[in-house]
Amino acid sequence: MFSEESKVEIFCTKNRRKIWRTRNSEFLSQNLVSTVKNGEGFVMDWRCMSAAATGNLAFVESTMNSQNLFQILKNHF
Repeated sequence: MFSEESKVEIFCTKNRRKIWRTRNSEFLSQNLVSTVKNGEGFVMDWRCMSAAATGNLAFVESTMNSQNLFQILKNHF
Protein backbone atom coordinates (compact mmCIF):
# COMPACT_ATOMS: atom_id res chain seq x y z
CA MET A 1 0.00 0.00 0.00
CA PHE A 2 1.30 3.44 -0.95
CA SER A 3 -0.15 6.69 0.42
CA GLU A 4 0.78 10.35 0.17
CA GLU A 5 -0.37 13.86 0.86
CA SER A 6 0.07 16.59 -1.73
CA LYS A 7 -0.78 20.20 -2.47
CA VAL A 8 -2.80 20.73 -5.67
CA GLU A 9 -3.02 24.21 -7.16
CA ILE A 10 -6.49 25.31 -8.22
CA PHE A 11 -5.66 28.26 -10.45
CA CYS A 12 -2.08 27.34 -11.54
CA THR A 13 -0.68 30.60 -10.19
CA LYS A 14 2.94 29.65 -10.93
CA ASN A 15 2.49 29.26 -14.68
CA ARG A 16 3.55 32.16 -16.86
CA ARG A 17 2.71 32.92 -20.47
CA LYS A 18 4.78 34.75 -23.02
CA ILE A 19 2.96 36.96 -25.46
CA TRP A 20 4.69 38.31 -28.54
CA ARG A 21 3.41 41.74 -29.45
CA THR A 22 4.38 44.76 -31.47
CA ARG A 23 5.51 48.02 -29.94
CA ASN A 24 2.81 50.08 -28.14
CA SER A 25 0.20 47.30 -28.35
CA GLU A 26 0.40 46.01 -24.76
CA PHE A 27 -3.18 47.03 -23.85
CA LEU A 28 -4.98 45.55 -26.85
CA SER A 29 -7.43 42.82 -25.81
CA GLN A 30 -5.62 40.04 -27.70
CA ASN A 31 -2.47 40.80 -25.66
CA LEU A 32 -4.14 40.69 -22.22
CA VAL A 33 -4.52 37.58 -20.07
CA SER A 34 -7.26 37.51 -17.43
CA THR A 35 -6.36 36.47 -13.88
CA VAL A 36 -8.21 35.32 -10.79
CA LYS A 37 -7.41 37.01 -7.48
CA ASN A 38 -7.83 34.73 -4.50
CA GLY A 39 -6.34 34.13 -1.07
CA GLU A 40 -5.84 30.38 -1.21
CA GLY A 41 -4.97 28.89 -4.57
CA PHE A 42 -4.52 25.28 -3.47
CA VAL A 43 -6.06 22.34 -1.62
CA MET A 44 -4.32 19.57 0.30
CA ASP A 45 -5.33 15.99 -0.41
CA TRP A 46 -4.49 12.48 0.75
CA ARG A 47 -4.72 9.39 -1.45
CA CYS A 48 -3.65 5.77 -1.44
CA MET A 49 -3.21 2.97 -3.94
CA SER A 50 -2.01 -0.60 -4.16
CA ALA A 51 -1.55 -3.23 -6.85
CA ALA A 52 -5.12 -4.39 -6.19
CA ALA A 53 -7.04 -1.10 -6.17
CA THR A 54 -7.06 2.62 -5.47
CA GLY A 55 -8.35 4.09 -2.23
CA ASN A 56 -10.56 7.07 -1.52
CA LEU A 57 -9.44 10.65 -2.06
CA ALA A 58 -9.60 12.68 1.15
CA PHE A 59 -9.21 16.45 1.41
CA VAL A 60 -7.11 17.72 4.30
CA GLU A 61 -8.77 20.70 5.98
CA SER A 62 -6.09 21.49 8.57
CA THR A 63 -2.38 21.01 9.13
CA MET A 64 -1.40 17.40 8.57
CA ASN A 65 -0.08 15.74 11.71
CA SER A 66 -0.13 12.21 13.12
CA GLN A 67 -3.60 12.59 14.65
CA ASN A 68 -5.11 13.88 11.40
CA LEU A 69 -3.40 11.10 9.44
CA PHE A 70 -4.76 8.49 11.86
CA GLN A 71 -8.28 9.93 11.47
CA ILE A 72 -8.01 9.84 7.65
CA LEU A 73 -6.75 6.26 7.75
CA LYS A 74 -9.60 5.30 10.10
CA ASN A 75 -12.25 6.87 7.84
CA HIS A 76 -10.93 6.04 4.36
CA PHE A 77 -8.67 3.03 4.57
